[in-house]
Amino acid sequence: MNHSTINKALLWSFFAGQASPLQKKLIVDWLKTERNQELYFEWLEEYQHAFPQYVADVEAPLLQLQSFMQAQPSALASDLPTGITTHRLISPRWFWAAASFLMILGISAWLGKDHILNQTISTGVGETKTFELPDGSQVTLNAKSTLRYPRFGFGKQNREIQLQGEAFFKVQHTKSHQLFVVKTQRDFDVEVLGTEFTVSTSARHANVLLKNGKVNLRFKENPGVKELSMKPGDLVTIAPHQQPQLKKHVDTKNLMAWTEKEFVFNQMNLQEVCQLIQTNFGTQITIRDPSLATRTVSGTFQTNNSEELLLILSEMFNFSYAKAGNQVLISEQSQ
Repeated sequence: MNHSTINKALLWSFFAGQASPLQKKLIVDWLKTERNQELYFEWLEEYQHAFPQYVADVEAPLLQLQSFMQAQPSALASDLPTGITTHRLISPRWFWAAASFLMILGISAWLGKDHILNQTISTGVGETKTFELPDGSQVTLNAKSTLRYPRFGFGKQNREIQLQGEAFFKVQHTKSHQLFVVKTQRDFDVEVLGTEFTVSTSARHANVLLKNGKVNLRFKENPGVKELSMKPGDLVTIAPHQQPQLKKHVDTKNLMAWTEKEFVFNQMNLQEVCQLIQTNFGTQITIRDPSLATRTVSGTFQTNNSEELLLILSEMFNFSYAKAGNQVLISEQSQ
């Protein structure tokens, strides 16, 4: 038997406790590939929806099993510590089954609790992704961004996710009025109940744009502002060591054009345009002539790559450019 024989039928047999020792060993090896880990959780969820069962409480048993498996990494299910009480599942997904199966297999050392608990979605250069969170909220993730959220549902507390980069959120309101919290690595978090908004973070600055609903920003270490409430059309810009700047009645359609793979320039100079291209496509652009960098452009452009956009801009600005790999040099076109 090899890894090609590991399919949904075999995993379902394993979930039912009917896999042989050899099959369990092959599954352990197969799970060492990250893509297979996600497939494992997908099939596990299908299995649990098809066969609801009693499961253990989450946090304490997980920690107990982690300690046990670290001491005896080759242990099988028959060696498990006793005294784990069970009750009906309280989470919208089947956390315990996934965690316990992985612990029983002795693979927690390389998967880790954090990987089990959280799903991570990332985008590459020039890539956007749209997907749905466990609560039904929709997310569009911009290029070079990462979002982490609980793999098995948000539970009864606040719905917390972690964002690096930029994302547009369409948050589903819940009957229990759970807060939806976007946690950033910057000096602020975003709290909402149900709304549409964009959060963008980078090393130089961050901003929050509200399309519909209401948003509260909570600042962790800002001495001047601890909380700021936003209304539709508000844009808050946050720069390091500065007070947040609020603009009202901004054009949300233009600022969210990236969700439709559009670029909207409103009197934006070429230096700023090149920075935007670098953020979205990873293309490193150098402008040789300072006077060229200050020229401005307005308009809406739809493109899937930097080459198309550079070609359009070169005709508008009358410049030439040379490309070597991921590096681009822009020069004033000779007359």
